[in-house]
Amino acid sequence: MKAKGLTKLFTRRRLMYLFLLLLLAMLGLSLVPAQAAGPYQAEDANIGGGVSVDNNHTGYNGTGFVNFPTTGGYVEYQNVEGGVGGSATLRFRYALGITTTRTGQLTVNGANQNITFSPTGAWNSWAILEVTVNLNAGTTNTIRLQSTGQDLANQDQLEVVENTMPTTIPSTTVSPTTVPPTSVPGGAYQAESATLGGDVSVDSNHSGYYGTGFVNFPASGGYVEYRNVDGGTGGGRTLRFRHALGTTSARTGQLTVNGASQNITFQPTGAWDSWAVLDVGANLNAGTSNTIRLSSTGQDLANQDQMEIIEGSIPPTTIPPTPTSSGSLYDIVWNLTGNLDAHDPVIIREGTTWYIYTTGTGITMKRSENGTSWSTIGRVFNTQPAWHRQLIPANDGNLWAPDIFYYQGRYYLYYSVSSFGSNTSAIGLATNATLNPQGSGYNWVDEGVVIQSTSSNNYNTIDPNVVQDLSGNLWLSFGSFWSGIKLIQLDPGTMKPVSGATLHSIAYRPSGEHAIEAPFIVERNGYYYLFVSFDYCCRGVDSTYNIRVGRSQQITGPYVDRNNVNMMNGGGTLIDDGDSRWIGPGHQAVYQQGNSAILVNHAYDAWNNGRATLQIRPLYWDASGWPTLNN
Repeated sequence: MKAKGLTKLFTRRRLMYLFLLLLLAMLGLSLVPAQAAGPYQAEDANIGGGVSVDNNHTGYNGTGFVNFPTTGGYVEYQNVEGGVGGSATLRFRYALGITTTRTGQLTVNGANQNITFSPTGAWNSWAILEVTVNLNAGTTNTIRLQSTGQDLANQDQLEVVENTMPTTIPSTTVSPTTVPPTSVPGGAYQAESATLGGDVSVDSNHSGYYGTGFVNFPASGGYVEYRNVDGGTGGGRTLRFRHALGTTSARTGQLTVNGASQNITFQPTGAWDSWAVLDVGANLNAGTSNTIRLSSTGQDLANQDQMEIIEGSIPPTTIPPTPTSSGSLYDIVWNLTGNLDAHDPVIIREGTTWYIYTTGTGITMKRSENGTSWSTIGRVFNTQPAWHRQLIPANDGNLWAPDIFYYQGRYYLYYSVSSFGSNTSAIGLATNATLNPQGSGYNWVDEGVVIQSTSSNNYNTIDPNVVQDLSGNLWLSFGSFWSGIKLIQLDPGTMKPVSGATLHSIAYRPSGEHAIEAPFIVERNGYYYLFVSFDYCCRGVDSTYNIRVGRSQQITGPYVDRNNVNMMNGGGTLIDDGDSRWIGPGHQAVYQQGNSAILVNHAYDAWNNGRATLQIRPLYWDASGWPTLNN
């Protein structure tokens, strides 16, 4: 929030307090408001212990943000305004682009407590953590945030927010609805006081909520609708949802503002009584003619505590620009933002919307409206099919390496059920009429096992990929280590192997541990190109994955590399083996649109503790017809 907008907001709140003082005086009560202060920029505070002021991630306020080292680093805000003293809320704006929480120590005037930051999905996705503390009166407060034994979230700023309703006055004495919303454009709207529907419930079993409780969402269809919301003079505003999500995965719902809908994703907060804030930009009408609804769509949603309207929209740098395209994938600037955690990604487009499916519990789904800004939208299987553990007892619900294929009006999602180091594996299949979770007919149907292997086989049935040849026949390639990459024809009626079909071997590394996997075949100009990954994934910055390719004029091979070495003899032309930052690129997929193409894969980010991260890059073909990342 800009300082100018903050000052105007606090001025309006003081007017509200005058109204409250008059009302409370008539009731024989008293109310002394605390002052609000800030924002205090982290880069302007006292820093030490090896922390640095950086600006390599967009969306920060001020001139930069503070990046924490492994241990001992700190940001110390001195001379913080505490107003008349007493209870106040510290609002830390931060980014944490990993999948796990990080805990540090908060010291307020010598009193210590641990606070935990939940993941925000990317290092340029900013969120807010609120902590209630006691402050001294005036500017005698010192607030320090320190890393303790691990890296901490990047810190952007600290804001001190006054607590408007002392706990000594029962909330029922002066309800927020007692003060007309027009007296404070925006303000906070309690979820439990809004219009509710679809079997949502008002609960109070988790501590830390504001008002009289919070709203608990059911699996599907529940909503909280805020009516007569004051948009002030109208225009850009920030909707700030205070929520708790005590899970390990994100949850996505639908936000509708005056009839216009969009999906928003809540990241885990670590516990059901750990509250965080999600900011969403929106355009509001002038006055109190706004209706804002938050709905669950196909899954439980985060518990909702309140919505606050903040003057001014989210800084433009937090909203990635929408690329323009004239039909060529080469027209898109593939600078990725959002939640980029990914392992074994595959990409597809339905209409104008992009979807990515990755390894994860129940198979992780991501969506983007422009191909560059990504959010996680849930999973394919919320409940694991029983046959997974019946066939593969060692599987823990983590499903690997999905592949998505559109055929005759339906989507076919193939995936791997296995465990590390074992070839007791299976490839499963799920189908759907649409990829849009809000679309008509959306429903993933478990189609069971496609093909399986046991310890008695010399191959491994994981890493599936489906391709259609120039004659219209369908083929499934798969394989990892053991005797290498296999290919088998599919029956277009069942989308499973043709009865009695020949199992073809198309790529193998005869020496060492036979480290080859992740086949992906595309046809271009009469050639079939077989992309594979050599060496080892899943070791962070110690991974040695690299992407190779060969080609053949027959779908069943032989596939040879640029030097005419047969891929059954270890051949494979190098496409990418990474660099000093992006370690071990691999488990690649190719998406073609007209004469343009992109390469989609994961790599391990050395700048982010070796996190498996999504990469999308233009893929070109040279004059000899070989794919390359160089134009």
